[in-house]
Amino acid sequence: MGLRRTSAISAALSACTAGRMGGFLLAGVLACSGVTAQAARRCYSSAQALHHLRHRTCIRAHVYREINLDDGTRILDLCSPGAADCEFALVSLDRNRKSVGSLKQYVGSDIEVLGTVEPIRGRAEIVLRKAAQVRSRNAREVAAARPRERRVKQDRFRANPTLLKSFNAEQNRAPVSDPAFHGGYSN
Repeated sequence: MGLRRTSAISAALSACTAGRMGGFLLAGVLACSGVTAQAARRCYSSAQALHHLRHRTCIRAHVYREINLDDGTRILDLCSPGAADCEFALVSLDRNRKSVGSLKQYVGSDIEVLGTVEPIRGRAEIVLRKAAQVRSRNAREVAAARPRERRVKQDRFRANPTLLKSFNAEQNRAPVSDPAFHGGYSN
């Protein structure tokens, strides 16, 4: 794929230098933006997170479990159970719970997290502020396999409250006051 993209860039640049600016310029710009986007998506392992402190980067890791603290903070444990010291973690604060959503879907799956790696007590962490920061192939497959819940429209009929006050089903009179039903007309 990289070879194909490189040849597309070189073809676009040679077309631009030859004076054929038309669609090749647009193709060149799109190809270049694809290369920079691809370079920005490079993910590092969680062991390399300490080398990218205070940088917005992508970290790839396996989630072993979710830890819920008393203050509502949730931590995704990215270290194997046998590891003595964990150097990297994902943290979701209680105030971001609504925008991040459930983290249980990531347990047991490989994820990629995009965010700023922050140092804390000799370790590194990324604070999750929204769900779009996390990409998980396994979670996407699970979500796709799960049947979608259909939103059922509720009844839109609502009785007029003023009519309800004047009507009682146990009464022996008509629910509507119509002069035609009052006496005075005879056959």
